[in-house]
Amino acid sequence: MNSRHSVSRVAGRHAASGEHICRYSCLIVLFSWSGIRLFRLLFVCFGVLLWPALVVAQATETENGVTAGVSSAEAMPLETPAVQLERTEAGAYRLQAGIEISAPLMIVWDVLTDCGQALRYIPGMLACEVLEAGENYDVARHSVRKYRLLPTLDYIFRSDYRPHESISVQLLEGDLETLNGQWQFASCGEVCTQISYDFTVASAWLVPGGIERRALREDVPEMLQRLKRQSTQWFEQIQRVKQRAEGQRQIVE
Repeated sequence: MNSRHSVSRVAGRHAASGEHICRYSCLIVLFSWSGIRLFRLLFVCFGVLLWPALVVAQATETENGVTAGVSSAEAMPLETPAVQLERTEAGAYRLQAGIEISAPLMIVWDVLTDCGQALRYIPGMLACEVLEAGENYDVARHSVRKYRLLPTLDYIFRSDYRPHESISVQLLEGDLETLNGQWQFASCGEVCTQISYDFTVASAWLVPGGIERRALREDVPEMLQRLKRQSTQWFEQIQRVKQRAEGQRQIVE
């Protein structure tokens, strides 16, 4: 009899333990799911609140020449191109800007159409890959991450070329909602090129309008300044190589 009571008590304790375990498991699952949702909400709020600080910090790094592999010697202050920014009816932003570069048009064209050079003149550029190329067009993928606490921006676009005149760009897919526009080129002298930038851009991310406008106003002038610096440095390097070759030729003669 005692043994039967002992077995019953043991069975009862196991049943109670099983019930407690089941309850605790349900609570753990419930709190884990709630925690995930709460974490996502906090992440979004954290990003929105810290975005202005990130923009300021990134601008400071850019001024100091430590962004995207640009040395302090290359980060010399240049004239800031004026940017016209307007909101379209579809909610995107149209940006218009231009700059004059002390280099021949062909040099500027070669820099702007070289995927490898994009790593140096596009702020936050991590990778540029040509996926397809044909006569006067190509399809490329860009990966950009300028702000450390935000995810990488990946997008694929097509570029159609009118050699030494214009480049038309159209978004195919990616983390942007809209990306279309045109680069235009004009020679203003033997070693002078004017380029204009006219693009419509919209992010697929939920970003406050004021912060997005500020980022666009800063990124486009920085890109044009870097393009100017890279083009003039490349032209100067080519000139030095030519002068060196000419000097050696005269010595031989």
